[in-house]
Amino acid sequence: MEELPGGTTNFQISLLISVDMTNTDVRRVLVDQGSSCDIMYAQLFKTLQLDETYLTPYLGSDLTGFNGATTKPWGYVDLVVTFGSQETSKTIKVKFLVVDRPSLYQCIMGRTAITDLIVVPSTAHLKMKYYTHMGQIATLHGEAPEAKKTKTPTSPPTPNISLIDLDSPSKEHRRPIPDGEFELVPFGEDPSRGVKIGTGLPDLARKQLKACLRENTNLFARHASEMPGLDPIVACHQLTIDPAASAIVQCRRRQSPEKADAAGKAVKDLLETNFIYEARYTTWLSNVVLVKKSNGKWSMCCDYTDLNSACPKDSYPLTCI
Repeated sequence: MEELPGGTTNFQISLLISVDMTNTDVRRVLVDQGSSCDIMYAQLFKTLQLDETYLTPYLGSDLTGFNGATTKPWGYVDLVVTFGSQETSKTIKVKFLVVDRPSLYQCIMGRTAITDLIVVPSTAHLKMKYYTHMGQIATLHGEAPEAKKTKTPTSPPTPNISLIDLDSPSKEHRRPIPDGEFELVPFGEDPSRGVKIGTGLPDLARKQLKACLRENTNLFARHASEMPGLDPIVACHQLTIDPAASAIVQCRRRQSPEKADAAGKAVKDLLETNFIYEARYTTWLSNVVLVKKSNGKWSMCCDYTDLNSACPKDSYPLTCI
């Protein structure tokens, strides 16, 4: 077993390496398997003497760091990056997302670059192994002295150090608040139908975005009634019902006035959006159940207990209440 730099796997330090970009030796490159994309910070972008002509517009949403701060990327830049040296070197093309944020690192090699390089990194051993273009296994050692300086502190990180996480889900599903001036891209003859885009976008990106929106006007819906779903001729769900099962007439439950009003409102909303239609049956087969949610509102469900019993082979049984 190879000797660990800290003597134990609990010796948590970052895997930092050196790479070659545009004939420049770039140090303090963080190998992070948790990053969904490859990040280059503005300081390195300027050091490599690159300008905005090398950038491809970024049309996504703002990025959110671990400290909650948001930032708008400058764009993408494609660079040829060489790992290792001489016989153990391997060169790949990396698409970096340029971000103007202070950081301890020059750039971050995320899962995209790790996959393209076909590398196996190990933070415990501070090294990574990969196949060279000749098919040989090469080992690239991390920068142990530099890594020790960036050892994770026990105290909370300062707001000046920001690592960008593109995969972190928001529990509250917050949407970024648009800022700046906007212009309306109308859909058809109705001026009220359209999408607002920022006027601060580059001219080329704004033209491409407008063309894309107008070309796909039929994909936008203002109301739920404009999304009727699939035609039953194309696809239709069918329950696998036991032939021996028979319909069981349920005793109609009496609801309190509050629950009855909530059920009536729910049915009215579903009718207005064309999600359901009225049908008349001589027997009452299922009761509605009103469940109060944490926010004080009512949620209407149906009691499918007997229906689940009649569909023993259904791989996706309906929720049992």
